[in-house]
Amino acid sequence: METTEMDIAGLGAPNSKKNPAAAAIKALRIQENKLTGNRDKFLNRLGLFPKEIAEGIATNRIQLVDHVVYSSKFIGAKSQIDIVTDADVKKTGLTNFNRARFENGEYFLLCGIRVRYDGAATDSEASILAANFADTLAGVIRNGEMTLEINQKKILDKFPLSVFDTLNNSNVDKGYYPLENPKPVMYEQLIKASLFFAAVQGATGAIRFEMVGVLTQRN
Repeated sequence: METTEMDIAGLGAPNSKKNPAAAAIKALRIQENKLTGNRDKFLNRLGLFPKEIAEGIATNRIQLVDHVVYSSKFIGAKSQIDIVTDADVKKTGLTNFNRARFENGEYFLLCGIRVRYDGAATDSEASILAANFADTLAGVIRNGEMTLEINQKKILDKFPLSVFDTLNNSNVDKGYYPLENPKPVMYEQLIKASLFFAAVQGATGAIRFEMVGVLTQRN
């Protein structure tokens, strides 16, 4: 990592004896040449997180793990849906997120969003759990918009859902939109995501919404 990148990360010069965390994290990046994706983005933005995170990574008390937060919901004959809310409760196949917040001591870097759709799913839980989500969105969904709030601040506003319809684009991860400027999320910060369709959706159909990024994990 270049010195300028370390400064952006909030660590100072990598060779500074006063800042062993910087040197340790530089060594980590050299040792793990796979740190070229989202984990690398996290390290570049350490200055956005509490100082204890950099210190924990440097001393191997904290590791960075790839993580996906997901929520699958029936949409049926609706023109909008709150896909992530503080009423959500963890249940395998439906959501791995409790109350739309990360748990105590967890920090997350949101690097991208994925939206997929199954037009045949019904409102039964069994149907949603068995849904075949794909990156082809129904027209009224594709022409709709979404909002995403973190800690009551809008990260995305009136964002077009068409970017998630990637069927005819073989050069991208299916249904995925990477954020040019990844966003930090602190534990207990409320996340809210809502989808607004161009018209009332059909009687059947379910949406799977995913937030892709990196999560801290204490060793």
